[in-house]
Amino acid sequence: MSATNRIRWDGPAAILAGLLYVAGLPGSNELLPGVSHVAGHILFAGAGLFSLVALQGFAARDTVCTVRLGLTGLWVASISALLILGGNSAEAIWEHQFELASTATMLGMLGAIVGVVLIGIAARRTRALPGWSAFTLIIAPVIYFLIFVGGMAVFMSGDNPPPTAAGNAPLTALLYVLAVLSAVPWLALGYALWSGAGKAQAVRQPQGL
Repeated sequence: MSATNRIRWDGPAAILAGLLYVAGLPGSNELLPGVSHVAGHILFAGAGLFSLVALQGFAARDTVCTVRLGLTGLWVASISALLILGGNSAEAIWEHQFELASTATMLGMLGAIVGVVLIGIAARRTRALPGWSAFTLIIAPVIYFLIFVGGMAVFMSGDNPPPTAAGNAPLTALLYVLAVLSAVPWLALGYALWSGAGKAQAVRQPQGL
């Protein structure tokens, strides 16, 4: 498959990753009706997998990969997607939550913020994506991070043990907001890739990703 076709067909992978983030984050916390803990982690792992697939298509955009920020962002986002995939796969296989896997998932989500923002900055500078798409890749992860930090500061304060989302309406709402925000950059990237926006940019086979 040519690099141009990979860019186009990896668009649906990015869109699917976004949708799986919306379902996977609350699902892994048993907040989706009819979705078990294991099924939620499978959905979350799928988000990591399709994120990785989408990044391969984006890596074929020569103008992004030749910019240091873009190449760094692609590596950071790819490693983060692997952490999300690995952490949630482990919890799905062993059917219970354990610290190492949860830590891998959290590091993956936080690392994805850095990687996606760097990709967005590089895409904006090189015009590899339309302005609205690159802007979304920059802004949405920053908002996610601010809400995440603010939410953790509120819910983890005091001497009480960390709350669970089940039966906690504010924490449940926070998780859904974070799930949507985590999906927005992938949906924006997926639409841009699938629609061929910015396809006038030179493309090449990715190297090292």
